[in-house]
Parts: sequence; structure tokens; C-alpha cells
Amino acid sequence: MFEEPKLQTKTRKMTVMKLLKILALASAISSSLLVGSMRADTNSTPPVVVNQDKDGIPAELKEIKALVTSFEAKRDAYVDAQKDLLAKLKNATTDQQRDAIREQLQDNRQAFLEEVRDLRQDIRHELLEIRHILHNEELQRLLDQLKQLEQSVHQHKT
Repeated sequence: MFEEPKLQTKTRKMTVMKLLKILALASAISSSLLVGSMRADTNSTPPVVVNQDKDGIPAELKEIKALVTSFEAKRDAYVDAQKDLLAKLKNATTDQQRDAIREQLQDNRQAFLEEVRDLRQDIRHELLEIRHILHNEELQRLLDQLKQLEQSVHQHKT
């Protein structure tokens, strides 16, 4: 008979311990959620929104984008023309037709390679201009920092 009450108290203690663990876990979760929401509320700075259509984009970057877009269109036209000529080459019946088509393929390739060289040169030129602009802006920023530092040191001495 003495065994039965001890078993019931052990079971009761286990149940109470499980409930306490569950309550502790629930309070920890709720407090972490509460603290997280409080942190979110204290952030008064608005999120940064990047407007890509802003006029602050340098003209040089727009020019590079226009060059690349133009080149992509020319590249697609070149690939389509070469595919058409290759199909004609497969269907050509005489050696003269094949030779003429091969010559057209070579001429198209040479013209396309010249356009690629021109594009590379144009992009190099635009990148040099951008580097010049960025270098000048960086230099100006450093000069401004030096002026501010000089003013703060001067104010500190007086």
C-alpha cells in the first residue's frame, strides 16, 4: 500500500515538471517574439528605396548600356544571318554556289569582328571617362574630409 501513493506522487511530480517546462518554453518564445517586435518598432529610419530610373545615373553609364543593347541586336542579326547562310550552304547544289556562300559567311564574320573591336574600343573610352569622374569625385570627397578635420581641430584648439 505504501508503494501506490509514492507512484502517484511521482507521476504527479512528472506531470507538474512537464507543465513547467512547457510554460517556460512558451514564455521564452513569447518574450522573444515580443522583444523582436519591440526592436522592429524602435527602428525609425525608413527603408532605403532604390529608384533605378533616377536622373542621378551618369550619362556615361547610360551610353555603355546603349552600346551593349545595340551590340546585342547586331549580334542576334549576325547569328541569324549566319544560320541562314549555313542552311543555304547545305542546300547548295553547285561548287560555285557553295563558294559564294562561304565567301558571304567570311565577309559577315569579318564585319562582325570589326564591330566587336569598335564596341570594345567604345567601352574602353567610356570606362576611362567613368574612372575620371569617379576619381575626381573621390578626390573631392577626401578634400572635403580634410577640410572638416582641419576645422574641427582648429575649433578644438580655441
